[in-house]
Amino acid sequence: MYILALDISLVNTGGAVFREDGSVVEVFSVSTSAKDSTQVRLKKIADFFIELKKKYIFDLVIMEKGFSKFNTATQQIYRVVGVINCLLWKSEQIYIAATTVKKEIGGNGKADKKVVRKNVEKIWQNLNIENEDESDALAVGATYFFQNNILKRGSNE
Repeated sequence: MYILALDISLVNTGGAVFREDGSVVEVFSVSTSAKDSTQVRLKKIADFFIELKKKYIFDLVIMEKGFSKFNTATQQIYRVVGVINCLLWKSEQIYIAATTVKKEIGGNGKADKKVVRKNVEKIWQNLNIENEDESDALAVGATYFFQNNILKRGSNE
């Protein structure tokens, strides 16, 4: 069984598949083009997750909890969240606040993406992390694993 951690976005959804011990199985991102309609972009994301479900059975899906700083962007993100909620409905789904992830991984609740990525790269030194969406997904997973004493600070996967 596997755990999926996500940094959800209509532009580029980052994800990480973990074993229950916190070891990383796969890191990915799903990019869409702003030139395409929202429906086409959602379909591309849905198709990716349909294929991912064929590879893994997820016990748990961990997502960053949404916040409403920019209404239009928030609405778009929650359309993606709805697609993922629906496709992965059999898996337990939990949300972790972005400030909690930033505090846990970046040292404070306002840490920027560069600090979070740097600290994620310290945890998993041998991973090829292609973008900040992937590092954010790994940070969401790391937060869960640290809070549940599955990974210890300073562990390198």
